[in-house]
Amino acid sequence: MKVLLMSSLFFLASCQMQEPKSLGPVQKEDSFFLAPCSTERVCLSSYEGSFEKIKPLGSIAESMIAFEKIFKSFDELNIVKKDEKYIYATYDAGFSGIFDLELLFEGEEINIKSQARAKYLTFNKGKKLLNKIVFKYYQRDY
Repeated sequence: MKVLLMSSLFFLASCQMQEPKSLGPVQKEDSFFLAPCSTERVCLSSYEGSFEKIKPLGSIAESMIAFEKIFKSFDELNIVKKDEKYIYATYDAGFSGIFDLELLFEGEEINIKSQARAKYLTFNKGKKLLNKIVFKYYQRDY
């Protein structure tokens, strides 16, 4: 019984540690967009219509600062990469695993993507996280 439990936990942990290949902004002609969601993972993306695009509440620089402050208000969120129009962070949702969160700032809209590293047992944590972040942004709670 202990062997079965330990092997199950090892399997779940190993599934959650792999960073997805579908990260980062992708250039197509003159514009950039977030990489498409992996079909093997639980994913929400404003490009694919599974989540709403965000309307900026100021300039790109002001919006980026606001999101950085919001991200820092979550102990489980860690900003991994940031440049002038892109933020990549990871969110540790405990038993539900690691989620990769991306924001791409493009003029009159901000695109957002949340992708679980685990294939299952996410309990809608990615959607709940996105809803909290967007709510804080629109409420200017940062």
